[in-house]
Amino acid sequence: MRRRKAWILESGPRGGTTAYVNTWAKGELPAGETARFEWDVTAVEAGTHELTYRVAAGLDGKARAQGEGERAPEGDVTVTITDRPTDARVDPDTGEVILEGGGSPDDRNDPIDPSEESRGGE
Repeated sequence: MRRRKAWILESGPRGGTTAYVNTWAKGELPAGETARFEWDVTAVEAGTHELTYRVAAGLDGKARAQGEGERAPEGDVTVTITDRPTDARVDPDTGEVILEGGGSPDDRNDPIDPSEESRGGE
């Protein structure tokens, strides 16, 4: 049985679009360096879900991603989507969005920076 998707992908990492499905690229990455990929998603189903990922290198098959133990980096992230809406307000002095309820308790009262840099812009 096919399950309904837990979220809708609004946009993938900026500057990382490829012709491959569910694949994003950020260019050459020297050994030991890191890159940050961010996706904007909209939740469509409340509950606990598991997101799995795998890092690959080189879209043409000539390069390889190598993590600990000479294996390609991969893993999973457990995501909890609440069915309670987040209460938010805009600070009239700064224009920042302040979360006041719902969502994750870790996110409450933390300002959201609406700048491009905070959304993975380059």
